[in-house]
Amino acid sequence: SAILLGLIGSLGMKRYSYAAVLVVPVVLYGWFYQQPLRADAIVIEEGETLYQYYAVTDEPDRLLLQYNEGLGTQSYYMKEGVATGSYYDYVAHAPAILGQPDHGNAVVLGLAGGTLTRQLTTYYPGWTITGVELDGEIVEVARRQFHLAEQPITIVVDDGRNFMQTTTEQFDVVFIDVFTNEYYIPWHMTTIEFLETVSAHQPADGVVALNIGSASQETYLFRAMLNTLQTVYPYVYLQLVPDSINYAVFASKQPLDITAQLYQADPTVPVLTDNRAPVELYTEQMVWQYILGL
Repeated sequence: SAILLGLIGSLGMKRYSYAAVLVVPVVLYGWFYQQPLRADAIVIEEGETLYQYYAVTDEPDRLLLQYNEGLGTQSYYMKEGVATGSYYDYVAHAPAILGQPDHGNAVVLGLAGGTLTRQLTTYYPGWTITGVELDGEIVEVARRQFHLAEQPITIVVDDGRNFMQTTTEQFDVVFIDVFTNEYYIPWHMTTIEFLETVSAHQPADGVVALNIGSASQETYLFRAMLNTLQTVYPYVYLQLVPDSINYAVFASKQPLDITAQLYQADPTVPVLTDNRAPVELYTEQMVWQYILGL
């Protein structure tokens, strides 16, 4: 009923910018929510943390962790195997792409339920893995429902950028998978200053791996983020995850042996800085363009 009232209200608004406030959340629900509703899905735990509402849903083949309105799935726990059919399966290739699947040190910024770390510890048992998660209550949820305590990883409850600023470790691979309010990437983890901090904690051949959701490669958000990434890591590669709006992105200061599209910088789009990183605005612009079919 709330969605219906929002749509009715938007029809009476004369200015599109005002109407977007009501329409955009509706479109976001249809656009970002990739998983079909299943009649046999059961909510087995839900609650409020300091940062968000969460729900854990039990489906025949997996558990899902979702936040707030459930626009997307933050984590999966697969009951058989660890492959999810989503972007995790692509991003997890980073140690092999680096050329050292048997040993290395990696950090996952945005641990959530531990989907990616579970894949990494399964595929690369010789690697040392650290998972960083801002919401400590979600870590406890993952321990209860996603068997997180069984993973041989180090768990740190902290903001991802603060962790990278204060750690003394070096990481061969840094995975970045952070979102706030479900579909916004936290602006302070998109800027050139943040990426320079990441770079300072990597060897010369280190790799950054991340997931970016975008309607296409032409959106301002997508180009701004990749331009910024390429300023610090000259070699940026893209892989579109089939049947999704997700791109697995790999970046390095050295060429990578990978079958993927090499990104070419767009000089018309500025890089993101701590002084100017309107990521929320770019995200809403992307969705509004999607609504209008631009």
